[in-house]
Amino acid sequence: MIILKRLQKSRCARSAARSLQTKIPQDNSWISGRRWSVEERGAARWAALLSAQTDMVKVALALSQFKKYQIGSDAPALRNHGWEQMPRMKGAEVISEYLIDSKIPYVFGLCGHGNVGILDTLYQARDRITLVSPRHEQVAAHMADAYFRVRHEPVATLTSCGPGSCNIVMPLALALSDSSALLAITANVPTSQFNRSPFQEINKHFQADFPNIIRPVVKRSFQPTRVDMLPLALRQATTTMLSGRPGPVNLDVPFNVFQEEDDVEMPRPAPVLNAQRSGASPDEIVAC
Repeated sequence: MIILKRLQKSRCARSAARSLQTKIPQDNSWISGRRWSVEERGAARWAALLSAQTDMVKVALALSQFKKYQIGSDAPALRNHGWEQMPRMKGAEVISEYLIDSKIPYVFGLCGHGNVGILDTLYQARDRITLVSPRHEQVAAHMADAYFRVRHEPVATLTSCGPGSCNIVMPLALALSDSSALLAITANVPTSQFNRSPFQEINKHFQADFPNIIRPVVKRSFQPTRVDMLPLALRQATTTMLSGRPGPVNLDVPFNVFQEEDDVEMPRPAPVLNAQRSGASPDEIVAC
């Protein structure tokens, strides 16, 4: 994905714009893997003209539309002026790295046909995060609940799709009732197979409908269907889990999202427990 990560001074922006205007219509080599259509060239030239006017916010929005194209190695016009490529990561890597950055030490979960895409990643990071595999999904969620009650720090659970994830409904209801925070990562069917009933898909009323089963017993359920949706979903999930009244939150990840790749920017970890609670003013406390 072409992305504007660092804004340079207007002179650099104009220089990059001139380079874009001259290179885009004629030279396709710095866009890896495909040729530009007439419409794509026109959109990119329009972005270059905007940058010449130093309206960099519009440039960032325009160039973000080209997220499926990668900047090739011979793109000095962009790289020399602060246009940088974000790291390309698998969905499983995004999840595991975010858990590590959030200082979540354990993932309690079971291997299943829906979540095999993240197991290798967790194993490779075993010196920084530990996967503990109990005998039953319900036990995994009870372990996460108990960990928060003792340490006041959240951990994650990992379950497969279909009936396997349905087994955590009861412990999540208990955690929600007692304000115990945990991140329940559940797997789902591949997005290409939505509404085709593979992998014990729950689709009686809506495709890949596990979030509707779990919503009554969590603060919120998120279902990112692309890798580039994961950073925001992870940040919002952990923030919701720990803000206000703590409680469980669900992140439902389709099978293919674990292994698909995209250029993503890792979000900042959510604030820790009680960091966002509003407090009374010192005068009001004294008055009491």
